[in-house]
Amino acid sequence: AAAKAAGAQRFVYVGVSSEAEWGFGGPNPGLYTGKRSAALAALEEFGPQQFTYFGPARVVGSKENWRARAANSRFINGLRALVDVIGDWRSFGPDYTTKARLAPPVLATDLALAIAGVATGRVEVEESVRRAGVTTFSQVRERDQYEIADTMRHVDGTEAIVALAREAQAAMEGAYAA
Repeated sequence: AAAKAAGAQRFVYVGVSSEAEWGFGGPNPGLYTGKRSAALAALEEFGPQQFTYFGPARVVGSKENWRARAANSRFINGLRALVDVIGDWRSFGPDYTTKARLAPPVLATDLALAIAGVATGRVEVEESVRRAGVTTFSQVRERDQYEIADTMRHVDGTEAIVALAREAQAAMEGAYAA
């Protein structure tokens, strides 16, 4: 509400990837419930056309960060493939915790570029449903839980954020050239 009262026309929220929320929401329900509540409050205040949710798995400052270097190694790529295969075999679905841990980080500069593109209106994100697991409120019976599925404009995961950053970069370079 304060951002809107100050004259902000658009709101960009940086939360977590849906895979991280699927994987870690059980052990840390308060953290993800709080993040989701904040995002939904901003979505309600600004409306679906002026709100965008960014969900990185993790953010690093440089390609030299050990997580960034490891994320593109053959070893980690092999582990990701193995986790996907095992997830297909398991009776209860994919291992989102391991997938989130192995997800490549996004560079802070790419996240900032994508956010700038959305905030300035140079790039658009289409509205879709963000699915992020099942509610994990304490003292709630399993049968009373429900799937988290929020309709909003969102950019989820490193690959989507980097693609939007490249689109924003091209749009901004085109604007400066004109």
